[in-house]
Amino acid sequence: MRIGKKVLFFVLLASVFAVDAPAQKAFRKIRQALKSAQYDEAIKQVDQCAQDSTLNSIPKLYNYAVDAYRGISDVENEKIYLKQAYDTARFFNSVKSMFDYALKCDEKEIEKGRFRFRNRNRELLLSHYPNLRIAGRYYYRKRDYTTALPYLEMYVKAASSPLLAGTDWARLDPWMPYIGYLSLKSCYRVKRYDDVLRYAELALQDSLHRGSTLYYMALTSRIKGNDGDYERFLRAGLTLAPGSPFFFTNLTDFYLKEGKTDVALALTDSMLRTKPDSPLYLYGKSLALMSAEHYAESIEAAKQALEFDEDLAEAYYVVGVCYYNLAVRMVRPDHVDMELYRKTHAQIRDYYAKARPYLETFRRLAPDESARWAPLLYRIYFSLNMGEQFEEIEQLMRTQKMR
Repeated sequence: MRIGKKVLFFVLLASVFAVDAPAQKAFRKIRQALKSAQYDEAIKQVDQCAQDSTLNSIPKLYNYAVDAYRGISDVENEKIYLKQAYDTARFFNSVKSMFDYALKCDEKEIEKGRFRFRNRNRELLLSHYPNLRIAGRYYYRKRDYTTALPYLEMYVKAASSPLLAGTDWARLDPWMPYIGYLSLKSCYRVKRYDDVLRYAELALQDSLHRGSTLYYMALTSRIKGNDGDYERFLRAGLTLAPGSPFFFTNLTDFYLKEGKTDVALALTDSMLRTKPDSPLYLYGKSLALMSAEHYAESIEAAKQALEFDEDLAEAYYVVGVCYYNLAVRMVRPDHVDMELYRKTHAQIRDYYAKARPYLETFRRLAPDESARWAPLLYRIYFSLNMGEQFEEIEQLMRTQKMR
C-alpha cells in the first residue's frame, strides 16, 4: 500500500513538472530581463506569453509583470528622491500597471485555489495606493479626463477587490467619496454617460461636492432622455443645494415644458416661503404666471425680482413680453364705435410703450439673444411709428435672415 502511494505521488509530481516545463522555458527570457533590469523587455515578453493559451492561466506570468513595473516605479521614484529629471507619465503608468497585473495575478490564483503571491502583492499595492489618487488628480487638474479616469477608477475598483479584501480601505479611506465624485464628473466630461451614475452612490457621500454630483446626474439623465430621474435629481439638488440656481431654474422649466403650470407655481411659492426676497424665485414665479397667461400678475412678480436684482436680464424680458402679449391680445372693435376704437388703440399703444424699455434693456443685457428680442421690438417700433428705430431693427433682422 505504501509503495502504491509513493508511485501515485511521483506520478502526480511528474505531471506537474510536465506542465510547468514549457512554462519555465518560456519564462526564462522574462527572468533574465528582470535580473538585468531590462524592465520594458520583461513586460514585452510577458505580453507575448499572455497570448499563449497554455501560459496565460499561470499566475506567475502576471506576477513577473508586477515585478517589472515595480522596477520601473523604483527607478523613477529614485530620480524624484535625488531631484533628478524624471518621467511623470512613466512613473504613474508603472503604478497603474502594477495594480492591473496584480489583480490579474490574483484572479488566476482564485481560479486555481492557490495563493502564492496574494500577501506580497497586497502589501505592495497598499504601499502604492495613494499614488493612484495622486495620478488621477494630477491629470484631472490638467483637464485630461481621459487619462485621469483609469487611475480614478482603479482607485475605486482595487479597494473592493478580493486582493485587498479585509483591509477596509474603501470604508476607512476619507478620500474615497471625493475620488468617486472625480470619477463621475470625468465620465460625464468624456461622454461616458452610461458610467456616470455608476459612481453616484459613492460620490454623494462627499458632502462638499454633493450639489455638483447631482448637477452632473441631472444633466446625464436629461441627455439620456430619462425624465423621471431628471426631475428626481433636480428636486434632490434643490433640497441639498438650494443656493444653486441650476436646480430651481431647470426644474421650473421642466414643469412648464410639460404643461404643469400649477406644479411650477406651487414650487415657486414653496421656495418663496423660505426666501421671499429671492430674485430667482420671484423670476420663476413670473415665468410660471406668464406661461399661465396671467400677465398682470407676472409683471408684478418680475418687477419685484428687479427690485432685488436690477441686472436680472430675464426678468426684463418677462415684463416686456407680458406687456407685448397684452397688446397683441386686445381685440380692436369695429370702426362703427369710434370712441371705443380710439380707447382700444390707445391702450394697445400704451402696452407697447410700456414693453419697449424693458425689451430694450434686455437687448442691452443680452445682445446675443437677438432671435428673442428683435421680432418683438420690430413690431413695437412699427406700432409706435418710431421710424429710425424701426429701420435699424429691420436692417438687423434682414442681415441675420430673421424674416
